[in-house]
Amino acid sequence: MPNELKRELRVLDMMITAHSCTRDRYLRFDKTVTVIILVFSVVLCTFSFIPRSEVHRLGMSVESSNLVIALTSSGVLILSIIQLFSKWKEVAQDHINCLIDLSRLKGEYRLLQTRGGDSEKMDKISGKFHNLLSVKPVISDKYFIKYKKYHYKKIEISKMISKNPGCPIFIINISVLCTAIKTFFSKN
Repeated sequence: MPNELKRELRVLDMMITAHSCTRDRYLRFDKTVTVIILVFSVVLCTFSFIPRSEVHRLGMSVESSNLVIALTSSGVLILSIIQLFSKWKEVAQDHINCLIDLSRLKGEYRLLQTRGGDSEKMDKISGKFHNLLSVKPVISDKYFIKYKKYHYKKIEISKMISKNPGCPIFIINISVLCTAIKTFFSKN
């Protein structure tokens, strides 16, 4: 496989990691807001159905319970509006679709790598690669370096797990960190 296709495969691997992380981040945002809305709704329902004459049993005054109702209902409304306009699930779905396309393309690269191919096949796959990168959701510059670092760390951890399958993951993480620090100081 020519060097350019090897480079494209490495970039493709990194893009799979970046889109996976971005998908997870948006799904986490959506789930967090959903859980907070549900908690606020339970609190709101609880305080709405407690008779005003019984609120003192919770160690609260009627005014305090009214304040709780007002704050939680405002919280539910604000978070619902944020969730409605943020479209985190839809953005996550865009990254899921991108991951499907990237994974298929990676499979084509792997076939080309194992079976070989003529220059026409290589050009076709390379064209798909460049086309895919030009039309897919963009990874923001704010997160690109973070995801690149995570990707290379993931590769090193995977190699260590393969060499030491019975070793606890926290030991492997420490070992990868120590190796990275040692390599950094030996090069600089």
